[in-house]
Amino acid sequence: MTSVPEYSFQPLDEQALRSLLAPEKMEELASELRCAARHLAVAMTQIIRAGEVPPESADRYASADALFRAMAADHGGIARRPTVQGPFIRLLGGAAIPMTVLFTSICQRDRLWLPERSIDPDLVASAKEILRGLEWHLPDEDEPLP
Repeated sequence: MTSVPEYSFQPLDEQALRSLLAPEKMEELASELRCAARHLAVAMTQIIRAGEVPPESADRYASADALFRAMAADHGGIARRPTVQGPFIRLLGGAAIPMTVLFTSICQRDRLWLPERSIDPDLVASAKEILRGLEWHLPDEDEPLP
């Protein structure tokens, strides 16, 4: 069994958050964001199938799984940046950050390779830890993303 790295989250200042969510950055990272969505979708499916989801939350988790899968398949139409909004976390300052952006950022910080087409079991394990450990929201549960 492989060990899952522990993550220490540093607070994001407003400028760092703006640059992370900038449209040109999203376009630049489009394939990595789709890859992150694939890994998050597989992780969510495994969490659901393992029976880790309380019955009253089953629909919410299934919706998140469907959104991650839609994001993984989304090629952005004419624009290269993703067009499907998916689950996100709310930062202490109130800003929202998509789970795909967060996961991609963590992978880049830790120099983890995001495979173009395959699924990496270690990345799935990391995605499961993030999904289990963070309070995430669906787009219709909270204010829309900026």
